[in-house]
Amino acid sequence: NCADPALIKIACGRVHIKERTMIVIAGINFTYSLSVVLISCTLIIAAVLHMRSADGRRKAFSTCGSHLTAVTMFYGILCFMYLRRPPEESVEQGRVVAGFYTTVVPRPNPMIYSLRNKDVKEAVNKAIVKANLRQW
Repeated sequence: NCADPALIKIACGRVHIKERTMIVIAGINFTYSLSVVLISCTLIIAAVLHMRSADGRRKAFSTCGSHLTAVTMFYGILCFMYLRRPPEESVEQGRVVAGFYTTVVPRPNPMIYSLRNKDVKEAVNKAIVKANLRQW
């Protein structure tokens, strides 16, 4: 709950049970969802390694690499947001992290996934070459 850290900060009574409960529940949720993702990735990698076509394996790993980049960004911010002790950090810092999580993390997803497209790769390479030529 987004309001919990602010409420704990201004609470007068002992809040140790609430703090511990928040950390345990967040840890369980994080661990469970991350486990599902890691098991899925492991099964996908095992299936890809059993493919006979080298080109098919390359394409599959390219897709998995893009997905893993997006998932790593997602879980990295989640870990920072939810697996910290609320009273130790300022409420304002929580707002900044939440804003980063909701606005910055989703933005690179189209670029991450579209870089698998051959036409997009060529356009990016041309733009980089053009930028390098202008520097000379």
